[in-house]
Amino acid sequence: MSQESLSSRWERLVLCGAVVFALLAGVVGFSMEDERPVSASTPGASPVAESATPPVREVLVAGDPNAADGQVLQLVRYHIPAGMTLPMHTHPGMQIAYIEAGVLTYTVVTGGEIPITQGPNSDSPGATELLGPGETTELHPGDAVVEVDGVVHFGANLGAEPVIILASTLLDPNQPAAVEYIEAASPVASPMA
Repeated sequence: MSQESLSSRWERLVLCGAVVFALLAGVVGFSMEDERPVSASTPGASPVAESATPPVREVLVAGDPNAADGQVLQLVRYHIPAGMTLPMHTHPGMQIAYIEAGVLTYTVVTGGEIPITQGPNSDSPGATELLGPGETTELHPGDAVVEVDGVVHFGANLGAEPVIILASTLLDPNQPAAVEYIEAASPVASPMA
């Protein structure tokens, strides 16, 4: 079977799986929303590149599944412009993300490990590795990550083309989809009296 055929099958499988999961969970509503980037001047935030276009979080479909009381299930498309670095953040629940286009430089800051599944165009298609605190990798089309509550991470689009991500999220509807992480200031040593 050709590499292109495997890639195409993998993309269809992931997209169909996310759509079927959303439909089976009792999707009942549609909505759209945007998230704006956090200013680079926010203390402790990871740098946010100045860009004429902010990153966009587009909710394609959403619903309240009976099997996950108090959570909202969403199918989301993220658009991260070229040159954009997102602030360090975590999610109030789980997000499964699939890189559809572009290359995302992805860093885990603290709080645990993120499993990364390599796409069909990688050296090890389907292989899963764990990315831990302080580690960075590049996510290419077909690669996927599973982000859980409490793991602080951020992404950067260092390329010339936008990064497009499809994600299925199961989140607390009373919190924002991404919660910015501000590093605590290091204590300043004072001279002994």
